[in-house]
Amino acid sequence: MRVTVSADLPLDAQAYLLERDGAAFRSFMCEEMSLLEYDISKCWREGQATKIRLNSKPDVGAWIPGALAQKVPDKLEYFDEVTYRPDLLPAAGPFELHIRSQAPFLGDKHCPALIDVCLQVRLCGSCLPSLAAQFSYLSASLLQKLAKKSLEDSFADMPGIMAKWVDIRQELLQTPHGRERLLAGRPKIEGVPWIDEHVASIKQVK
Repeated sequence: MRVTVSADLPLDAQAYLLERDGAAFRSFMCEEMSLLEYDISKCWREGQATKIRLNSKPDVGAWIPGALAQKVPDKLEYFDEVTYRPDLLPAAGPFELHIRSQAPFLGDKHCPALIDVCLQVRLCGSCLPSLAAQFSYLSASLLQKLAKKSLEDSFADMPGIMAKWVDIRQELLQTPHGRERLLAGRPKIEGVPWIDEHVASIKQVK
């Protein structure tokens, strides 16, 4: 099954790529998405690419009605493996990330719950990046429909969520401490000079 969804975000693509894995943004997403945890558990190099592993644990009570939540395992956890390839992140864009997402809580009761996602961030004429995702996987028909609906809902909510983040990041950019918080906790992406330049420009703001 293949699905394509997209969303235009009120933030330039370079800023989005720079900040999406930082501690401040992850903390913000925890609040917005009712997550108990959203952390980078591993960062490593594979050839020229930099890879990170993101673990997220949703607050089951906030997402699932009480009666149904009792049937969900206590440790509900998702894993995202994000690949940053220098050849897909040219300074002028468009940019492309590859993400492999896994929902292991589905376990052996269903067919493999492994989702391959291609996340593309493109600059359009208005300088608003467009996110587009495609995924393919094998599972029961019901799970396919649920995954499709979940992805569509997530992308529909993304512009509003990112509008809130734009306000927060503007506040952080006003002070040296705020800028430090904005950049903290980011993985070191090797082989992409414009990222280092963007970081330096933020630090030098007065």
